[in-house]
Amino acid sequence: MLVNVIPGRQLPGEIQQWWREAQASNPHIDNPYFCPEFTSLVSSFRDDVHVAVIEDQGAIVGVLPFQRTRWGAGRPAGGPVSDFQGIISRSDIAFDPEWLGRCCRVRFWDFPNVLASQKSFQRWQKQTADSPYIDLTGGFEAYCNQRRASGSHQVRDTQRQAKRITQKVGPLRLEYDVADKEVLKTLFDWKGQQYRASGKYDGLAQGWIPELLHRIHDTKTKHFGGMLSALYAGDNLVAAHFGMRSKRVLHWWYPAYSRQFDTYSPGLILCLEIAREASMRGISRIDMGYGVEPYKRGFMNGALQVSQVAVDTTSVARALRGGWELARKLIKATPLAAPARLAMGPIRRWLSVG
Repeated sequence: MLVNVIPGRQLPGEIQQWWREAQASNPHIDNPYFCPEFTSLVSSFRDDVHVAVIEDQGAIVGVLPFQRTRWGAGRPAGGPVSDFQGIISRSDIAFDPEWLGRCCRVRFWDFPNVLASQKSFQRWQKQTADSPYIDLTGGFEAYCNQRRASGSHQVRDTQRQAKRITQKVGPLRLEYDVADKEVLKTLFDWKGQQYRASGKYDGLAQGWIPELLHRIHDTKTKHFGGMLSALYAGDNLVAAHFGMRSKRVLHWWYPAYSRQFDTYSPGLILCLEIAREASMRGISRIDMGYGVEPYKRGFMNGALQVSQVAVDTTSVARALRGGWELARKLIKATPLAAPARLAMGPIRRWLSVG
């Protein structure tokens, strides 16, 4: 096998076409994160995005998009906004990630959410977790019936809340694919308030991430596009969501709602209404991203397995990582653990956001 490393901004059209065809033939990588358009859009804002093109006997067999950081780390294209990573190929190929890292001039791979099914990374998995999804292949009503049969009350309870808000505030209306930038601005404002209230880093406040999301919002092709949806009760915007879609999969990404109407669970109503509409527009699955929060547990009827993967490609990187892991374990066992987490938070964000 040979590897050609190409800057994301210079990806030839024939490689993008192979990429698109490979994704279409492999249902395991049908999430929009695996679309060439996502990597191309990230590349338009960052000059550290590259694509490893893996060839065997002169034919492309796989591609891996990544960011090469200032420290020589190989991280996901899109950094902190990337929910899925992995090799794009027609079928699962086997290769040595250490060899690939050396070919890509990467000291170590650091991927938090690699598809656990990808054989090449399985030796390097540190921990594996569920990434929930809503399976709509049988249609919306079949999905609702399945959730009821499983013992979940969330669909029923959400439908009751929808009736309440209709009676008290006004009739519900979902705008499934909204072009209005003011709705997107409102959504980002709500999301920023949510981040600050929880003490989380607000990646939407400034920098390249909000610019990337705006560009994704403006992209509409058959294979990939941004998706802004808005839920109204009467004339009131009560909840909104921004995500992206491939041909068959919608990725649940940035949901938020007006606190003025929080007693009606507008975020849950929005999720259910989007699922209803998506099922009629050819979407067979809504990927909800890493983490099984209570609302995801209530809606999910399946899950992908994702793994945190760390691969050291040189002996120096291996020694440094070993020392770092040992230091972390020692600090966690002392009263310094909490102050250390606070101190390292900005550093981790700086390393990942760039």
